[in-house]
Amino acid sequence: MLVGYQPKKRTLCELGQRIDDLLFERDMSASSIADFCGCDRKTLYSIMESGECRLSTMIKIADFLNVSIDFLVYGKERNNGKASNTEGN
Repeated sequence: MLVGYQPKKRTLCELGQRIDDLLFERDMSASSIADFCGCDRKTLYSIMESGECRLSTMIKIADFLNVSIDFLVYGKERNNGKASNTEGN
């Protein structure tokens, strides 16, 4: 290892943090979700950092993780137009 070298720490947006948390909770890899979505890990990490992706990719991510798009984006589910927190808060 080079002296003074520090690996780049990724700064995740809220969407990216939720994806990362769900992957961790389910013991899944970034490679598995990237393969499912038809992209590479670099693209997935870019999505997780920026929070920007195509709707079709967002749908694939939500399907893979078995959550709604509302949960990925807002951290909440929507019921009859009213937001409710699925984490019990």
